[in-house]
Amino acid sequence: MSTYINSMTDFGFKYIFGREESKMEIMPFIQKDRLFRRLSSVASYANLSDEDKMDYDADLKAYRDIVGQLSYAKAEEREEGKAEMIVNMVKAGLPIEQIAVIANMAIDKVRKILGNM
Repeated sequence: MSTYINSMTDFGFKYIFGREESKMEIMPFIQKDRLFRRLSSVASYANLSDEDKMDYDADLKAYRDIVGQLSYAKAEEREEGKAEMIVNMVKAGLPIEQIAVIANMAIDKVRKILGNM
């Protein structure tokens, strides 16, 4: 006997999470507990047709790609901002060791940034 829930075959799981009226009954628990939110999303996904699952998967992939691109862009923007800050500190006459401490970077990385400018 399996100890894991198979959302496709477990009658109790389908009965609790697969009906619209039961979703309304358990809604307060779903909002409070991460496990219930996960179970609800698995059950909702299991009830989709194959075509809808493909559409959902494509949309989810596109969403994750966008989130990844934004995260990368923010990281690049921070690096560009640090590089600009380092150049300004050099122009102000600060020693590289002090710049490295202020920028929270290794001295070699500060030198590399200055070499690229």
